[in-house]
Amino acid sequence: MAPLRQAEVGTLIDVELADGTTRTYEVVGREQFDKGDLPVADLFERAGPERLVLITCTGEWQADVGSYTDNVVIAATPVPDE
Repeated sequence: MAPLRQAEVGTLIDVELADGTTRTYEVVGREQFDKGDLPVADLFERAGPERLVLITCTGEWQADVGSYTDNVVIAATPVPDE
């Protein structure tokens, strides 16, 4: 399993659902934002086709505030069942 910060377009992500089944998503986008510029409303828009949005921290560690400087946002779409 690759760390989320290193996921690139084409990476497959398996998500275990509440019913115990697994759904596979393919990364279609990766962007890095300054924490203050993270477009939360746009990222979690409910209209449109199904997608998975994952956010993690990256950038430089700021010990004085206990946080990294940036966020990486991964967008993925479901892989059709075969």
